[in-house]
Amino acid sequence: MPPKRKKRTARSKKPAVSKEQLEQGLAKLRSPEIMYRCAEWAWRDGWTTSAMLSALSLSRSVPQFHKEVKRTLMRAHRQGVLSINPRKIKPTEVEKLQSRLESKYNAGKWRPLQFHVVCDEAFNQTNGGSLLDAMAAEIIDDAITQLVDDRRRNSEHDATDKQQKQLDKKPADHASRTSAAEDPIIITNAGGRVLSSTVAVLQRRPPLVGEEEDMPKESGLLFVALSDAYVHRRFERSPSFIAVTMAELCGAPHVALPRAMSDEFKNEHRELVRNASLVICGAGTTRGDHYGVPMQLLKELGIPVPNDAVGDLAINFLDKQGYPVSLDPRAQRVLEEINPTFSIQLLREILEDTGKRVIVILDAIRAEDKLEISRAILEQRLATDVVLGTRLAELIVPGRTRR
Repeated sequence: MPPKRKKRTARSKKPAVSKEQLEQGLAKLRSPEIMYRCAEWAWRDGWTTSAMLSALSLSRSVPQFHKEVKRTLMRAHRQGVLSINPRKIKPTEVEKLQSRLESKYNAGKWRPLQFHVVCDEAFNQTNGGSLLDAMAAEIIDDAITQLVDDRRRNSEHDATDKQQKQLDKKPADHASRTSAAEDPIIITNAGGRVLSSTVAVLQRRPPLVGEEEDMPKESGLLFVALSDAYVHRRFERSPSFIAVTMAELCGAPHVALPRAMSDEFKNEHRELVRNASLVICGAGTTRGDHYGVPMQLLKELGIPVPNDAVGDLAINFLDKQGYPVSLDPRAQRVLEEINPTFSIQLLREILEDTGKRVIVILDAIRAEDKLEISRAILEQRLATDVVLGTRLAELIVPGRTRR
């Protein structure tokens, strides 16, 4: 009979730093000077927390240091350290354009469009769009934060109301027993270049959905991709990749779209989108050389796009009046594979709820190429918030804004 083996006792790992070194490192990261330097490294150089800790001669194997760097960046964002404020670039010109857009599209309307105009005269593909991306990131940040704050206030009110009814010994009604807080706050997003670059800005200043000293905190958010549209060399621009990235920033779950979808999943996805509190998307064009993903996919497959299509909104081709166009049967099959649930009709249902928001970002490498699809979206009021640059705004509402 073989001798019994002695049980191995687990060896306790030696901590990477002593308690004194940990306290000194945390104190260092909390200093105003280090906050400024970390913000500069994040914004200017795009450094990771590990790179920042190495530059500060702090151990990268200490989780507390990584968490403190993230808290430091949040404090820097809240205090406006090295942040871009696109609203302060040529404010007079921007205000005049916003006023003209509001006069043209909001007169006599029950729910006015919110226009967010950014000076983008220096726009180029590498860095000129940063102001528009920064504005879009700010609006998305504010929208997510407001949704979470509203949910928490409602939850606190429900809890107080339930306690009061228990004290009064009255049976709680169904609405009190089944709080709306049990349902997730659904945020859906399309894909594309502008959403990808906007999320890159959000990665430097994540939505503040948790308390600064207690993060990540359960937010109740759920991020859902609208479609499965992407080109093979640009997966970072796909709706699923963007949804996953935003979910990770907020410490929330996500729903990505698989390539093969069952009818059960499609029905579930359609209901998730229908119940979305926030929809974020851009617009593609069929004009020029910088067209959107659906146009690019159809061209690669040799499938024609109708001449009356001026662009697409989240994989839905529109004519210049803003109505869906009739597609070739082959094109219809391709687009239904990558976008099985989201339609203009479903978008209109979402817009009927005044508590929901649809943010459309109208970026433009060439403003002329985006003019027709932008006008179509605005004429049909397929958004609640519109982010656009001064170059495109001047084409939509022509007029002299400068002397």
